[in-house]
Amino acid sequence: MNSTLKIKRADTVSDSKEKIETFNVFWSAEIVKLEVKWKIDHLKIIKFIRSIGYRRFDMGKDYIFVQIVDRVIDEITVTHIQDMIMSYVNNLIYNSDEIHESGITRNQLLSKFYTSPAIYFNERKLSTLGVETNLTMNSDTKENSFIYYLNGFVKCSSSGYEVHDYKELDGHIFKNQIKNRNFKKHSTEGVFKQFVYNISGKNEQRSLALQTIIGYLLHGYFETKMKAVNLTDSSISDVAEGRTGKTLLGKAIAQIKNVCEISGKDFDPANKHKYATASIDTQIIFLNDLKKKFNFEDLFNDISEAITVDRKNLQPFQVRTKMIIAANDTFRIEGASAKDRVIEFELGEHYNANYSPEDEFKCWFFADWNNDEWLKFDNFMMNCITLYLKHGVIEASPINLDKRKQIQHTNLDFVEFMEEKIENGEIRRGPDYDKTELHNKFLANYPEYEYDRWLKRTGNFTKYLKRYASYSIHLKGKIIERRSNGASYIKFAKIEDEPLKLKF
Repeated sequence: MNSTLKIKRADTVSDSKEKIETFNVFWSAEIVKLEVKWKIDHLKIIKFIRSIGYRRFDMGKDYIFVQIVDRVIDEITVTHIQDMIMSYVNNLIYNSDEIHESGITRNQLLSKFYTSPAIYFNERKLSTLGVETNLTMNSDTKENSFIYYLNGFVKCSSSGYEVHDYKELDGHIFKNQIKNRNFKKHSTEGVFKQFVYNISGKNEQRSLALQTIIGYLLHGYFETKMKAVNLTDSSISDVAEGRTGKTLLGKAIAQIKNVCEISGKDFDPANKHKYATASIDTQIIFLNDLKKKFNFEDLFNDISEAITVDRKNLQPFQVRTKMIIAANDTFRIEGASAKDRVIEFELGEHYNANYSPEDEFKCWFFADWNNDEWLKFDNFMMNCITLYLKHGVIEASPINLDKRKQIQHTNLDFVEFMEEKIENGEIRRGPDYDKTELHNKFLANYPEYEYDRWLKRTGNFTKYLKRYASYSIHLKGKIIERRSNGASYIKFAKIEDEPLKLKF
């Protein structure tokens, strides 16, 4: 029905326009040749969209669109805003003739958008929504960590954790930070706690160390010395099979924090789009199954600074994240700079390709859990944060980590040669050793290396000595080299042992 049947005279149109101002409407009427013509008011529609909490969220030179309800920020798209407007129009109150109180019909209003959606719903126009000037993000502090659930947020400190109402929240949070479940204080004695104990080699001290590592990852505080967590296997084998629980541990972290998992086999540190799947609310990067012989130094800046998210056709932006690295093999982590950027943890051999957590617990983790098991899991994770805030990261005693690094970064023959010399007292800390004599002794024991282009060179043999010494419990420390009367000498120097707790 044409709206002119309801509004016939110019003075009536004036009265109607005054009445329209009292509604959440974004259309207006004007008289054209004694006919009432309706149009979408661009200023009013922007004001209406803003009134529902939609804003532009700036990220460096680029931006996204968000909706802010109370203190929760939800990333949305232009299509989302379009659908919201269409839904609003469809749900307006109309009379039996499908006429709104303002005088426009449902079809007249909808046709405005169907005819030219790009005019009203385009990125340039919606960018005029502007930013929220009083937007302060709620973030973890040095002493406290916050985890968000449907019924409130959990505040963790070194003395414990408690549930609080969202009314007590000081800043804003992203919607994706809220877990889709409720929280209450409960026992921590669930299947996941047993899983953590199992992958820790069924050792209480190592289990406690792993719990503090989990707590470190869950604590979203970055004004400190940042370290990546390197999860590796403990098995000494020529074939790295995995299946020890590294991926499952990463997925557990993702039940609490926003984790961006990236296939390590496809990860290229030189590719500027390597973190393209991350988003503004990503909290942890999980490089899963990182390829063999990966150069750990390539991650130094990403670990200590912010990662750069560079998506195709969009302006890059930076995000502060923590990082998990999972690999079957070990990395060469030598020197103070490298060791200062990593927390290494070996997973025990409890699980393997033939025996999984599903075999042991008769359920799929997360998918098959009931509410009680979820509460046990959540309370265990909150307790991990509390342990970390109280003790810091506790260093785990190695299982086979040093031995695996010796073999993987030299070779088995060289390791056997060094172990024999150390056991016989022929090599120890302190004395000077002629490198050429040591090299000749090795070649005498393993004559096949006389034909090895790499190891038959004394300089490369020295590289093996350095690598071995840095991972040896007997020689662990720096190496001092000197020359005298044309001969080259090497000494394995003693250094102080590292403290049990790594302070951040």
